[in-house]
Amino acid sequence: MNSYISQDNRSDMWLASGNVSKGLEAIKGIVSLRSSFSNFEGATFQNGIESAYASDSWSITPKITSRIAQWWNVSYELTFAQNWLRMKDIDRVSSYKNISQQLSSYFTPSKKWYLQLTGEHYYNEITQDVSKHFLLADAEFTYSFTGGWEFNLLVRNIFNQSVYSYTSYDGLTSMSREYQIRPRNVVASVFFRF
Repeated sequence: MNSYISQDNRSDMWLASGNVSKGLEAIKGIVSLRSSFSNFEGATFQNGIESAYASDSWSITPKITSRIAQWWNVSYELTFAQNWLRMKDIDRVSSYKNISQQLSSYFTPSKKWYLQLTGEHYYNEITQDVSKHFLLADAEFTYSFTGGWEFNLLVRNIFNQSVYSYTSYDGLTSMSREYQIRPRNVVASVFFRF
């Protein structure tokens, strides 16, 4: 037999975010910066005893896109995020950092062919003593023949990574999660355009 006893709880949350961007002729591109901060405070009651906690999350993301040459475009984005979990009654604070980067390069030296290379890097603190670096890369090549035929070659997960892990927060707890990643994938296609 199971029973449920209702307990009081309280919570407050606020969120602030912003974004600025500027076009720069010197790099023939755009520089942008976005950031966000959130605060969550709450308390649970068990047997009349209050357990107060607070969770903060902050992130900042600069991004730059540039047309380096008539045939070459580049995009780079970096995100730094930090999370804090504070247990007020026992004076305990835990903090974890996450960093992600993405670099994309687009080559179009002629009207006949196109190449896109994308690399991603992730740094995650799984616990305060354990961290992990993770790399992903994709490539796509397209060649257009005369007469409307087009050949496309797409390679996903070039490094054949298999697992992605990260830490998430939910009120009083932090959880480590692990995802299986689809193995390297190669797709060759032929199209006819008319």
